[in-house]
Amino acid sequence: MARILVVDDEPSIRMLIRTILQGEGHQITTAANGREALEMVIENVPELIVLDLMMPEMDGWHLLEELHIRGLRRHTRVVIVSGHYDPQGASEDRKAHAHHFLPKPFDPSSLVELVNDALDRDPKELYAGKDRTVHLQRLIERIDEVMN
Repeated sequence: MARILVVDDEPSIRMLIRTILQGEGHQITTAANGREALEMVIENVPELIVLDLMMPEMDGWHLLEELHIRGLRRHTRVVIVSGHYDPQGASEDRKAHAHHFLPKPFDPSSLVELVNDALDRDPKELYAGKDRTVHLQRLIERIDEVMN
């Protein structure tokens, strides 16, 4: 079925999600943090990423930003599975990075349902008609940081 990358710093959560989604017939690879995931996505963009937010080395938000800056975010869907996501506190810009959010702890059937729904969507749908000015400004700020 689909190639899915599971990104979570907790080995037991990675294994649980891997087992659930393999049971649905998907091909699963895993990464322990955003930096490892970024390297994997650069090599081979998965159809979907199941992503935790709070991780060492590179958190989930930073990974999504890097994927966007590199032009890879348009080619994959994202389901965030995290115990640290507050939908009311998240900016609209951050909300626009994922197709679905699932709080931990989660019900396996809810994960399967959200993954299937995300896979039915065009990965580019989140960006259709959106103003990318905020992302361009962040890129300019990052370039300025590196240059100074």
